[in-house]
Amino acid sequence: MTTGYRFDRTTLLGPAIALAMVLFLAVYAMAMALVGDRRIDLTEQRLYTLSEGTRTTLAGIREPVRFRLYLSDALTEAAPNLRAYADRVQQMLRTYVALSGERIRLEVINPRPFSPEEDRAVAFGLRGAAVNAAGDRGFFGLAGTNSTGDQQVIEFFAPEREPFLEYDLTRLVIALANPGKPVVAMIDGLGLSGSMQNRFQAQQVMDQFRQFFDVRLLGGDLAEVGAEVKVLVLVNPQAISDATLYAIDQYVLRGGRTLVFVDPLAETQEGMRPGQPPPNPRSDLPRLFRAWGVTFDAQKIVADRTYAMQVQAMAGNRPVVVNYVPWLQLRDGALSTADAVTARIPSLNMTAAGAFALAEGATATLAPLVSSSADAMFMDAARVQDGGDPRALVRDFQPAGTPFVLAGRLRGTVATAFPDGRPEGAPKPETEAPHLATSSAPANVILVGDADMLNDRNWIDVRPMMGQRVGVPFAGNADFAVNAIDNLAGGEALLSLRGRGLSQRPFEVVRELEAEAEARFRQTEQELTQRLRDAEEHMQQIGRGQRQGTDGQVILTPEQQQEIERFRADMLQTRAELRDVQHALRQDIDQLKNRLTLINVAAVPGLVVLIAILAALFRPTRRPPPPPAGMAAA
Repeated sequence: MTTGYRFDRTTLLGPAIALAMVLFLAVYAMAMALVGDRRIDLTEQRLYTLSEGTRTTLAGIREPVRFRLYLSDALTEAAPNLRAYADRVQQMLRTYVALSGERIRLEVINPRPFSPEEDRAVAFGLRGAAVNAAGDRGFFGLAGTNSTGDQQVIEFFAPEREPFLEYDLTRLVIALANPGKPVVAMIDGLGLSGSMQNRFQAQQVMDQFRQFFDVRLLGGDLAEVGAEVKVLVLVNPQAISDATLYAIDQYVLRGGRTLVFVDPLAETQEGMRPGQPPPNPRSDLPRLFRAWGVTFDAQKIVADRTYAMQVQAMAGNRPVVVNYVPWLQLRDGALSTADAVTARIPSLNMTAAGAFALAEGATATLAPLVSSSADAMFMDAARVQDGGDPRALVRDFQPAGTPFVLAGRLRGTVATAFPDGRPEGAPKPETEAPHLATSSAPANVILVGDADMLNDRNWIDVRPMMGQRVGVPFAGNADFAVNAIDNLAGGEALLSLRGRGLSQRPFEVVRELEAEAEARFRQTEQELTQRLRDAEEHMQQIGRGQRQGTDGQVILTPEQQQEIERFRADMLQTRAELRDVQHALRQDIDQLKNRLTLINVAAVPGLVVLIAILAALFRPTRRPPPPPAGMAAA
């Protein structure tokens, strides 16, 4: 007699599954304890992965910052499309807290109507949205404060701003971690700070600048641009000395941020007199541009038929409205949506603007911020300056077929325009830094081909009211300038950020299948609808022109009554077929969505379970070892 034990596969399957579940739960608990909130970002556009610039900024925070996220449950219930975005915002903020070493504290608040939390949200300046007919407001905004009482807010997390979520949050952190207005140095060659023409009143854009920045006007020969200057702004620079050019050159090579407005025809510059030719309408920086690998023709302006402004001109002795191709109202595709400077600007007005391009062999890149359409051409600035019939400019128009860069961001390695060092006789600073032949840090310069865009006439209607000047903007010119300076002042963290994708992604395959389904059924639907209209029209024609009885009713012959009954039956049949087609169209689309959703949700877990079952069933069975010799029966 032989003793031994054998277990078949079915006996082992149940305990094996139970053991696998216990093992899974144990591994999950261990992973949560060791990994915590760490996640792997598998989204296509890396929605939850922060840039290196943001990580560096968060690691460098030295004082505590407090975030209060006001998120109303009633708002996400009333607008379900905001839920995915709200989840992303909360997850992003938690990541900021973790990367800051807990120096950022986060509080999520659900402000209910008429509660102290709602009052606090309103006091911070957050903007509410109506969530019901009673007028109750829901909030989805962020208030940030630091230890010195400074505060920064995001009034409302607008869905259209979602691609720039990281940019907005990092900008807010930088403002709280570095309180105080950034220092902006400016060389003003247009008269923005005041001129004789406007009785020394500053243009409205200067009021905007001073609201956000510590603006310092520069003049004379510069020895250097100080290290405290976050952004250098050059507006219509003319007759710049070599000493000042050298100071600008070295500032850019040290990584200084620069915003340049040049113009082939500065129609609003200081010193112009009505009816008199301007002394010099052009501004350019040819020596610096050549060193940076940039081309700019100060004798040419960009004319564009697509974005041309409508102006009133004289034709003979009567006024007419014409498209004036040198003056551009840029909108839609002309403004880059991938850069935070222009992403949310609805339109820009530019008058007689020039264009930039990279020279052959340039070592930097030029990313367009504002572009013309392809229906544009170069035009001699002198021809526009001399005036004349605007219709002649349209008549002689010959489009180049490619867009021109009216404003762009220059980034990368650039060389000095002064290879021999400081010009002879130029003033020297008290502490002279070593001469740089090439940029020690990537240059970051925003180039704009029109200085007139900063003048009031091109973006704002200023009216006197009760002793004050009240402005009504009609273009985003000031927003563009403020955004550009703010972006440059934010340092490398903001400069490295670009727009990301959206957290709410549509079922693209479903959309394609919906289009195919509509192509199959819409034609049938249209045919049935037309047949129904024809039947109704025939019935109306039969009734027209018939005589009426004493009671006012139309008298029809038996043949006409039979024909009407036939059309009525046809109408009922057509209506039934039309309902069936419409139901089939909707049913087909719903089935496609349900099937694809089921595949996306259940396919991967089902595949894992199937593999586990197959592995358990087909695992090789190991035979038990033979019993010892002494236990074998004789």
